[in-house]
Amino acid sequence: MPTHAAAVPRAARRARLLVVEDSPTQAAALVALLETAGHAVADVRSAEAALAWLADGARTIDLVLSDVVMPGM
Repeated sequence: MPTHAAAVPRAARRARLLVVEDSPTQAAALVALLETAGHAVADVRSAEAALAWLADGARTIDLVLSDVVMPGM
């Protein structure tokens, strides 16, 4: 069994993703697409919520996907 992520075929990887999107419609579409692709997805509606979600240190995330313009930031 491979011990390094690069040794695992790309199709077999399950990425842990955080979606930061203030539009519920856009977030739902993106989350559905990413989950269909086999990824574990969490989503929050604001930059402040994303920072709090990441700050507690209890979760490991591979990638953050964020709206370009977020209110409050």
